[in-house]
Amino acid sequence: MVVKQPVEKELEELRAELKWTQGELEARRNAERQWQLQEAESTRQREIQAEKLFNEWKEKELVNLYGEIDKLKKFLWDEVKSVANQTSMLEEVPDLKGFSKLFC
Repeated sequence: MVVKQPVEKELEELRAELKWTQGELEARRNAERQWQLQEAESTRQREIQAEKLFNEWKEKELVNLYGEIDKLKKFLWDEVKSVANQTSMLEEVPDLKGFSKLFC
């Protein structure tokens, strides 16, 4: 019986150590899980912010693009009106051939 007591005591110490080690591992797993959740949330927030910034930039650029298109349309319309005016003025000249002889 004397021999069993030290073995049983040793087993009891090993069980206690194992239980402590399991508790430490569980705590580390929980800490790792918590860190992963925080990282995932942080990544999600950065993605949301990046998407928001991109959409704001895109909206601003579209407004600029539409402004440039409107300017170009106005410029082209003014050119069409100018050419139309020049054409109508040339049609009003009675004898264009005689007019050109003056300069030749």
